Amino acid sequence: MAALSLTGLARAYSRLAQAPRDQSSNARAATIATSMLDYPWAVQGRGEANTIVMDELEVLAKGGAEGVLVLATPQVPLSQ
Repeated sequence: MAALSLTGLARAYSRLAQAPRDQSSNARAATIATSMLDYPWAVQGRGEANTIVMDELEVLAKGGAEGVLVLATPQVPLSQ
């Protein structure tokens, strides 16, 4: 099990959301972000909360352990 702070998680998802628009970013990150938005049902399943949020709002959404829900959008980059 890997430990990650909430700040680290926020930074990671911010970079992931920015990846498709950022020419200097990792191509794999851009592929992941684009795939999550193109196929939101693959993240959690059809009709699930993450899927609906990604489908309707076009933001990355992923729930995880301990009740954490991460939302990220390329329109609102995280300050460094």
